[in-house]
Amino acid sequence: MSNPNITFVYTDEFNKEWCELKLTKKHRDDFEAKIAAYRNRLPVNNHGKKFPGSIIKGTGGAYKYRYADPESTQGKSGSYRTIYFVAQGSQLWFLKIYKKNHKVTLTNPEKRALYKFSKLLSRKAYEND
Repeated sequence: MSNPNITFVYTDEFNKEWCELKLTKKHRDDFEAKIAAYRNRLPVNNHGKKFPGSIIKGTGGAYKYRYADPESTQGKSGSYRTIYFVAQGSQLWFLKIYKKNHKVTLTNPEKRALYKFSKLLSRKAYEND
């Protein structure tokens, strides 16, 4: 699914993890639709937040967002955690996805790697302007 206001970019690592979790094209369409729906119904008092999830400290601006499989009966524990960055206003770079009940938080080395990636994204955005 595409949204004229959002560009979804998936890294090879994200796609590999997506497949390992046995998520399908149908799930991908649902995933993108939920993010687009959030963006399309922003309240006036959203405090500048344009995309779903929470920013992870120490990562240079990475968001963590919980995606729940609509067919799952496991509630929040059966959902997935995605890690992404926003670049150039509405370009979403998805880097990681994992089962929420398999990993509680990112390690410090993972956070440092995300921080380095954020700098590369910033540099790329600057060069494209």
